[in-house]
Amino acid sequence: MTNFTGSCMCGKASYHADTEALFTAHCHCQNCRKSSTTGHGSLILLPADALTVTGDLSRYSWTADSGHKITKHFCGTCGCLVYQENDALPEGRGIAVNLLDDPEVFAAQMVVYSSRALSWDQPATGIPAFPEMPPIPGA
Repeated sequence: MTNFTGSCMCGKASYHADTEALFTAHCHCQNCRKSSTTGHGSLILLPADALTVTGDLSRYSWTADSGHKITKHFCGTCGCLVYQENDALPEGRGIAVNLLDDPEVFAAQMVVYSSRALSWDQPATGIPAFPEMPPIPGA
């Protein structure tokens, strides 16, 4: 897939990119669970320079277990997660899959923080699963 478009619940924030994904993943860490309001978060990492985001966004940053700073950007009106940044991957932006106009195009290539998966939301089978975050090349 190379054409990624999506918007939040209220339609005031949106994203668009016409590029190949760097990677796709399901994440079972506590922060992704909380920001997705379910058992895991799903994201598509895209090149930062290919992503266009519109709307008034708020953001929240914290230091992850890895020691890297993560920043999540939310619609300032309805609160939907729009995208996230990781200072270990400054060239990438992780868009929220649930905002895609056609979320059925998503297919995870890996699962991260599988050791933290809840009993009622076990990791997908048939794709690589990492108990924690695998090393990020170049980070």
